Amino acid sequence: ALNHKLYTKFISVKKHVAIVASQLLEFDVALEALKEAKSYLSYMSEDDINHIELYLVEANIYLDMGDLERVKILLNYVKTHPMLGLYPVTHSLYNEYYAKYFFKANEYEQAYDSAIKGLELLKGMDQYFSEEDLYVLLIDICKALNDKDLLVQVYEGYIGNLKESREKSFHSELTKRDYEDMRKLTEIDNLTGIYNRKYLIEQTSLWLNNAPMNNDAIICCVFDIDYFKTINDTYGHLTGDEILKQLSTYCVDLIDKETMFLARYGGDEFVIIHRTSDVEIGLNAIRSIYMGINKFEVEYNMQVFNLSISMGISHSGQGEYLPFEDLFAEADEALYRSKESGRKQLTLF
Repeated sequence: ALNHKLYTKFISVKKHVAIVASQLLEFDVALEALKEAKSYLSYMSEDDINHIELYLVEANIYLDMGDLERVKILLNYVKTHPMLGLYPVTHSLYNEYYAKYFFKANEYEQAYDSAIKGLELLKGMDQYFSEEDLYVLLIDICKALNDKDLLVQVYEGYIGNLKESREKSFHSELTKRDYEDMRKLTEIDNLTGIYNRKYLIEQTSLWLNNAPMNNDAIICCVFDIDYFKTINDTYGHLTGDEILKQLSTYCVDLIDKETMFLARYGGDEFVIIHRTSDVEIGLNAIRSIYMGINKFEVEYNMQVFNLSISMGISHSGQGEYLPFEDLFAEADEALYRSKESGRKQLTLF
């Protein structure tokens, strides 16, 4: 037992020398240290974890060297080792290295699958730094795949991991700029630059939950552009997108940023949420915004579009709680009535 501990210590020292040397691109030094470490494996049983770990270190060195053929051989050996499944963290590291292999081979879907498997193995194990490495890798993979929806999901997982790690006194190298980039991806609509549906639901639910304590009423107004489909069909989707962007910018200037926010629910459907201490005053503010939007013109590609909107409004009682789903459903029903009444209408539920 004493000899085993001693050999394990020797292996650990040489292994870390190999890792550091590889990071410094001193590959000859790294491989020599690894060779010395592997020389002690003859004193270990075949099912010892050191066998797997040293082959993974070697695979990572060859990854840094760009020798993918050698990497695949080493990882295939690890894959067939009967003890791999008994060590979830090491098994996760194996998946991480396979993901890196696939990434370097431009096989991005396989890279994504391997990285996800690595994350799944770490669930509930408080291995935050290992999870962070996998999330960083997944971000690069999603960018290579050019899949924005997948990238948003990965960023959300990354943020959750960072929050949890901070709660347990771990430190992260994530910069404020990185965090802001991730926040924008998860809360901001990609086309218009305003808030998206996720933010709409979360922030409105928060305001509704706090309404009884603050004696607030929450007003929800849902609106869309009249005959927008006709514009898209006639002038093309690029024109439609430009109209949505210009309208969003215009509406942001109309609202009170302290008590309101604007979100895109989807398509040409927008939502304004207003937190107010007086329902009537709040409704009058929304009516003014409605009239302002109906005066808006969009100039694009030598065309002028005189827009009109249909709007539906609902609100919670003063100081009363109302679930978001109910508040939105009522406003959406009022919008439907506005459209049924001939469009360019404002209807209060």
